[in-house]
Amino acid sequence: MTVEAVNAFITTNSVPTIMPFDQKAAQLIFGGGQSCLFLFTEEGEASDRATEGLTEASSKLKGEILMATSGVVDGLDKRLADYVGVTGDLPQLWVVDPAGGDLKKFRFEGEDFSAENFVQFFEDFQAGSLN
Repeated sequence: MTVEAVNAFITTNSVPTIMPFDQKAAQLIFGGGQSCLFLFTEEGEASDRATEGLTEASSKLKGEILMATSGVVDGLDKRLADYVGVTGDLPQLWVVDPAGGDLKKFRFEGEDFSAENFVQFFEDFQAGSLN
C-alpha cells in the first residue's frame, strides 16, 4: 500500500456512486474541478431506462469519473441545466469537465441509453475523441 493508493481509495469511496445534484455535489464537481457524467431526467419510462443504464455502468465507471443525476425544472437543477446548455427532450447524458477553469461539455448523441453506451461515451471522453 502506498499513500497515493490509500488517498485514491478514500477519494473514490467518500462520495456516493451516483449522487443527486445538490450543493455538496456542485462544490465537489465545480469547486474541485472534477469531471462528471450527468444524467438529466424527468419522470417517465425513457428516463427510468436511462437511470437503469447509468446504475449498471456505474460499477465500471466508479473511481474513473463522478456521476450525478439532475432534473431541469427547479432550483439548482434548473441552474445546472441552463449552465450546461440542456435543451430538448430528456433524458440527456453529458460529460462536464470543469478542470483548468475552462468548462468543457459533451453531449451523448445516441438514442440507446445502455450501460455499454455510457461506458463507451466515457472512454471516448477519456481518449479525447468527443467534440
